Formats: sequence, structure tokens, C-alpha cells
Amino acid sequence: MAHRRFAVWFMMLAFAPSGCGKPPAQDQGKDEDVVLAKVGEVTITVADFEETINAYSPYLRQKYNSPEMRKQKLDEMVEFELLALEAKSLGYDKDPGIQEAVKQQLVRELQEEILEGIKLEDITDEEARAYYDAHPDKYHKPPQIRVAHVVLDDKVKAQALLDELMADQTNAVKWREAVVKYSLDETNKQHGGDMGYISKLEERTEGEPVLPDAIVIAAHQIAEVGHIHSELVEVDGKFHILKLTSTRPAIDRTFEQVRRQIQSIIWKDKREQAQKDFIDGLKKKANVKVNYKVLGEIQIPAVPAGEGEASPAAEVPTIPAKPL
Repeated sequence: MAHRRFAVWFMMLAFAPSGCGKPPAQDQGKDEDVVLAKVGEVTITVADFEETINAYSPYLRQKYNSPEMRKQKLDEMVEFELLALEAKSLGYDKDPGIQEAVKQQLVRELQEEILEGIKLEDITDEEARAYYDAHPDKYHKPPQIRVAHVVLDDKVKAQALLDELMADQTNAVKWREAVVKYSLDETNKQHGGDMGYISKLEERTEGEPVLPDAIVIAAHQIAEVGHIHSELVEVDGKFHILKLTSTRPAIDRTFEQVRRQIQSIIWKDKREQAQKDFIDGLKKKANVKVNYKVLGEIQIPAVPAGEGEASPAAEVPTIPAKPL
């Protein structure tokens, strides 16, 4: 346990911003190369000290105008190097957990270097305008409705259920229970039979659910949210009971309204493409072999009863993605 605690602590040392750790300076002629302290073979110079202080916010930097605070900071830097040297002498830099953490930090640093030249402010209005013109469905949409259904293959049973639901058609609990109990559509029965937002037939947009024409027409005949179409809708021998669950108005955004949003999208896309291109280049140079077939044979232990599902936030990727 002590070994693990020290290993974790050493990992903190490895990534803490210290500004120290340089080999002895060769040229003592410059003021910034004047040695403030020496810890073994490691020197801490004026430049190291200034770099550490300058990394702080302007407000925090002010307190180092005090000689006492400068002495305290230099003492902290010396202690840091002492602990780092001791940790290495004890072999904690060979700890697998630390080596993995170092590897992940190296990946982050490389990602920063790959992406540092791609800046949001460099995305031009011309690029943004071209994206806006190429994606009209994102910024211009007709009014849409959201519809849910219960689908049965027996007309008599479907009519009886419709009559029952129509008697209390705004009862959301009763509707959900009917969907779970009777609907043949397994893809959405756990979501109240939801089929998503749809436009009128002549106004369909890219990306919206493609539903049978008869369902689209009937759904748009429902006058109020929460109400049910008064008749069954037959499609390919199945009988649908339709409910209007929501509406949303038309979307018509000008270029100026979405210009900054589009520039952010392009910036993110360029960063992702730059990283992909870099990795593709590495794959061509490296001898990469992947055996995807074995993945299906890996057994993932089931979650014991009562423990619930692990939180997604607790998952740690092998190589963390660079925040965009």
C-alpha cells in the first residue's frame, strides 16, 4: 500500500509545473542562467524561477514581490527536486501505473503539438458561408410534429384498444402502458412508441425519420398535442394508433445568427481531421496488426445484482481524447 501511495505521489511530481529540472547551465554570462540552487546534478536557475512565477495569474504573481515569498517558492522548488530524485532512486519511475500515466501525458503533449496550428480565429467567413450554403437543412426547417404509435397486427384488437385510449386520450400513463403491453414495434416501445419529429410529405428534410406516407398524413391531421388520431392507420397489414406528442415551429436562421457556431464546427472538424491524418501517417510507417475477431471471445463480467451500472464518468479511456 505504501508503495502504491508513493507511486501516485511520484506521478503528481512528474506532471507538476515546476520550471526546474534542467542540467547545469553551460553559459553563466547571462543573468537568467545564474544558478539559484543545485540539487544533485540538477540546477535551478533564475530563468527557471521566473518561468515558474510567470506561469501564475497576474494577481498571484504580485505576492512574489516579497523576499520572504520568493524564498518560500525557491525552497518549494528545491524540495520538489529532492523528492523527484529520491523517487527515481527508489525505482518508482518503473512503476507500471506511472509509466502508463507518463505515456498518456506524452500523447496529450503530442496532440497539443498536432493541433496547435489550427485556431478558431483562423476560420474565415468564406469557409463558414460555404458550410452554411452546403447544409440548408440544418438552418432552415419547416414546422414539425412529434408522433408516437402503438402497432398491432389484429384489427379487432387494435380498434378495441383505440376506443379505450380515445376515452382518455390525454392520459400519458395509460398510453405508455398500452405501448409496452401491445405494440409490435420493439425499437421504440420502451420510449412510449416515439417515432421522432416529422415534416409534411412535401416538406421532408434530410435526417428526419422516414415514415410511411399514410402515417405522416394521418399524424398531421391530429389537431392538439396529447390527442390521438380517431382512426386506425393500416400499413402493410399492421394497424397503427397514432398520438401527437409535441410540435416545434419552423427554423429559419440567417448566416449571421449561426456564423460563430459554424466556425466552431469547422474548427472542430479540422482538428479531428488533422489528428486522423497524423495517425494514418503513423500507421503507414508502423507495423500495426489488429485482431478484431478475438474481441467477440472476450468475456465481460456481469454487474452483480444490486450494484447497478457503472457510471460512464468513471470510465477512463486508454488514450484520453484531446478536449476540443
